[in-house]
Formats: sequence, structure tokens, C-alpha cells
Amino acid sequence: MKQFKLKHPELNGRDLQFDTLEVHGGEPRDQYGALIPPIYQTSTFYFDSTTDAVNNFGDLMDSFAYSRITNPSQEYLEEKLAELEHGRGCVAYASGMGAVTGALFAALKAGDHAIFVKAKYSGTEEVAEDWFRRFGIETSNFSAEKLETDLEPLFKDNTKVLYLESPANPTMIMIDIEKAAEIAHRHGVRVFVDNTFATPYNTKPLDLGADVVIHSLTKYIGGHGDILGGAVISNDDDFIRECKLGTLMHFGAVIAPFTAFLACRGLKTLGVRMRQHNENALKIAEFLEQDPRIEIVRYPFLKSNPQYELARKQMRGGSGMLSFDVAGGLEAGKTVINALKLCTIAVSLGDTETLVEQAAAMTHSMIAKETREAAGITDGMIRMSVGLEDPLDIIADLKQALDKVRPL
Repeated sequence: MKQFKLKHPELNGRDLQFDTLEVHGGEPRDQYGALIPPIYQTSTFYFDSTTDAVNNFGDLMDSFAYSRITNPSQEYLEEKLAELEHGRGCVAYASGMGAVTGALFAALKAGDHAIFVKAKYSGTEEVAEDWFRRFGIETSNFSAEKLETDLEPLFKDNTKVLYLESPANPTMIMIDIEKAAEIAHRHGVRVFVDNTFATPYNTKPLDLGADVVIHSLTKYIGGHGDILGGAVISNDDDFIRECKLGTLMHFGAVIAPFTAFLACRGLKTLGVRMRQHNENALKIAEFLEQDPRIEIVRYPFLKSNPQYELARKQMRGGSGMLSFDVAGGLEAGKTVINALKLCTIAVSLGDTETLVEQAAAMTHSMIAKETREAAGITDGMIRMSVGLEDPLDIIADLKQALDKVRPL
């Protein structure tokens, strides 16, 4: 789109390292020389004449007319995200679920069929299993671990979308994006990937063959637990146009200018934060794996993880998310969570502080038990979003909490 002048138009994002790109990519050249782009806190834009107005309304993708469609603060964020994901276009939404539903309804209509990976965010599960049925859209599900045997038979003549999440929320199950894309493209089907857990620092799904990337900006990209936002990125110009002038413009899930500003601020530190999240989470996962009071630890970069080689193949680091089960099930897990002092009981993830929750009782409680279990979500599973604290302090907090269940 690039409605504004870029500060560094000569830069080719694919030739730059991530930390350089997150700072300089998509940066607008402000007319007054402001180093940090201003917040365009306006709902509407004026025109110099009726001719000017007519020209601007001729293509709303290439003009600023009304902030429900385009806004300079929003576009700055979209340019930056597109650069970081190696995409040509991006549409920012007011929340992660705004982005999920916006992308799906831009691609699907009544009578279509979509395939979803079983382990996924609960909000996406509800859209697929409840709302799609209301609109006459069929769905099927498959297990990521059985990609090569379970996926191929699910494609139909009316299949339009294959929807993936990797690593999955909250099971941390990964999927081979490259292989899944190869299978889907043989059937002429678009591949969507929710990249929220991995972030563009750890994984770039478009480079692996995906067609569409979805983010909850609320999480790692915002990074500070103070915004709600979502984004859809693609190299398909027509699809981006459908998202912008279709689901965004008409559904109204529009990101606010100040929120876009905060998301851009978060993006400029994404690399340094993700390196610390990656390092901290691995140390904590390794500690939990050695503790006899823990039944199982799920983290992509644990060498004991059956998908470790896949993780190394398509991720730079394992991200800050992990899940584990305390021996003793649901009640033992509750005891541990309630005894934690530094770790905060809360939903969401990607914040500077460590957050914990019991998925079956909180974020995924609205999903039927049999559906949860089929996706690998046990009743006693604890999901942990590892923050930026010193991991030794988080490990000490976990130790004292586990002692409440059974002292060593």
C-alpha cells in the first residue's frame, strides 16, 4: 500500500537481519522530521475539493478518507509487520480474534469446507465448530502428529482453507508447515498459519509455503500486556484487499491509532525480548523435566520432545510458552498454581511477567471435554507463559510450590 513516504525506501527487508528490520522496516518519513511517527488520532480526513474526494474514494486502499478503512498509524504498523513476515501486505484488526475471523470470512462462504488442526486456540475452535455451522461452512479436523496419513483424505472439491497453529495452544504440538503447504497446494487450497506463539522472530510461515499468517498482537508483538490487536499478512494482494475492504471495513474490527502506535513500539524490541523468552523458557522446561513431581513437559526445544528435529528445522527458538502436568492431576495442579508467588494466575501470554493458567478450567473451559482430550488437552495441564524475569527466581518459585504437593 505505502501511502506515505518511507524513511529508508532503498532498504530491502530480506537483506537485513531481524533486529535491524524491526527498527527500520516500514518506517515513514514524517513531514516535520519526527523520529517516532506521530499518532494520527482522527476518525476522518478532509479533502481539498470534491474532485480530490472523488479521486480518493476511487480506491480506498490507496487513500486516507476514514479511519475504519485506513489510517496512517494503522498503515505504519501494517507495513512493519509485512516486512517482518516477508509478506507484501498486511491488515491490522482490533484483536487477535478479529484477525482470525476476518481472514477466514474473507476466504470462505456458505457451502465451502475448511480443514483445521485439532490443537488450537479455543476462540478459533468456537468459530470453526459453532459459527461456521450457522453460516453453512463445513469443517474437518486432523492431528498434527499424523499429518502424512490423516490430512490428505480430508480434502474435498469445496475445500478452500487449511488452518494451522504451530506451536499449538496449549499443547505445544508443532506441525510441519512446509509439508502441510505442499499437500494443500496440490489441492489448490490456501494455507493459514496462526504464528502467535512463535512470532516472526522464531518462524516465518510464508517462507515455508503458507499463504496467510495470522497474529494476535496482544501477545508477544505488543509484549507488555497493555493492548488488544490482531493482524493478517499475505503475499496475495487480492486476499489482502478482500480483508481490508471486506471484513475490516464492513465488520468494523478496526485497530485504534494509539493501539497501533503501541504495537509498533513493541515490535522494535521483539527480537531482544524473544531471545530472552526463548532462553528462559528452555531453562524452566529443562528444570521441570528433571523434577519427579512432573508427569510431562511440553516444549519444542526440549531434546526429549518427539518433534525436536522439526522444531529445529522451522524455528529459531522455542518461544516462551510451555505446558506441563503435575503428578496427581487436576487437584495437584491447582495446589501448585495457588502456591506460586512470582508467577501470576492469568490468561493471555507474551507479557514481561510470567503467567500461568489451567487450560481446561480457564482458556479452554468452553470446549467440550472430549474435544479437549482429542486435542491433547488434559484436565491437569498447566500452561505457562515464561516472562523476562531471571529464570532462577521462577524456578525457585516453582520448587516451593511443588513442595506443597510433595516435598523432595
